[in-house]
Amino acid sequence: MHQIFLVHGMGEFEAGWSANIQEQIRRLLDSPDYKELHAGGWSGNFEFKEIVYNDVFEDWRKQWRTDSAAARQAITAAGLNDVAASRLLQAADVTSGGGFWRTHVLDVVLYRYFMPVTEAVCTRIERQILAHLQSFKPAPPSYTIIAHSLGSAAVYETLHAMLTGPGGLHPAYRPANLVMMANVTAALWNRGGSCYPSSMRPMLPDHLGSCYHFADFSHQLDPFSNFRRFTPPDTWRQPPARPDSFTQVELAREDIQHVNVHALEHYLSHPAVHVPLLRLLTGYDDIISDAERDEAVARWRGARTPRVSAVAGDILDSLRARAAKTFEEEIDVLLDFRTRVLQAAEAGTDPLLDGESGGAA
Repeated sequence: MHQIFLVHGMGEFEAGWSANIQEQIRRLLDSPDYKELHAGGWSGNFEFKEIVYNDVFEDWRKQWRTDSAAARQAITAAGLNDVAASRLLQAADVTSGGGFWRTHVLDVVLYRYFMPVTEAVCTRIERQILAHLQSFKPAPPSYTIIAHSLGSAAVYETLHAMLTGPGGLHPAYRPANLVMMANVTAALWNRGGSCYPSSMRPMLPDHLGSCYHFADFSHQLDPFSNFRRFTPPDTWRQPPARPDSFTQVELAREDIQHVNVHALEHYLSHPAVHVPLLRLLTGYDDIISDAERDEAVARWRGARTPRVSAVAGDILDSLRARAAKTFEEEIDVLLDFRTRVLQAAEAGTDPLLDGESGGAA
């Protein structure tokens, strides 16, 4: 049975966080909108395994709350300016500011600037993936990794470390598909050199590359993935890969059904995202026809309410208009985005979606 690893992004995620995502993917696999897929009863061919690494960040959050002097010294040594240092220390204090500071922005900064955190997160992810795969005898099954937001960078670096470490990654443990939603790898890469090494290319030979197929999904108005976009070189589509081994889809500005365009649910709901995903999972490019995909996109766009389209478009356009040039500026953009998502939820116009959006505290 094909395994699907689900990797969360920033925020406080606990066991069971992926239940709604799993159900959403199963509904898509059974969707009557896609006749051949629906007739095949595909949802029973997949098993989900969620990955949780939030505890790594929580340990560091606690340390920063109890020793602000050491935290300030660490932030300064990492190269962030004094204003950012002060705001991050405020973020670490559970009694001040909103939860987004403490559980989202702080997570991103810790991951980007503090290598011990990066390595601890990657080790946690690697152990969970390998332990699950090694539980299958005599050989591991084929699998797909779907990673969202901060999880995309963490998975990318985890696989890079596994591939380039002693002995490399055994071909039997190489993922079939690596799927990135709201990819922030380029923004958070902290290994030096290019974040597009040849070892991370999708490749057909078992002993080369990070996977067989690599898919990258973004939205024109997602303030997370638009900061230092993931743009690998053309060689990622050249032999020994196939031209379709690397898939990149950017959703259009007007494709909005929710103020939180960054949410994993919002990405998965769009046919331009889930159709390529379903094709990868089943292994059949023609299991959903292009005509069915186009009809589904038209229905999705037809389901947009004028209010959501107008409000979300105005909000997100304002964020794009002041696109960040530095990491400190990006923090401000993310805070503004978060505030507007919470305001929409409090006004009752848009519900909170995923763990990244859940609650202000």
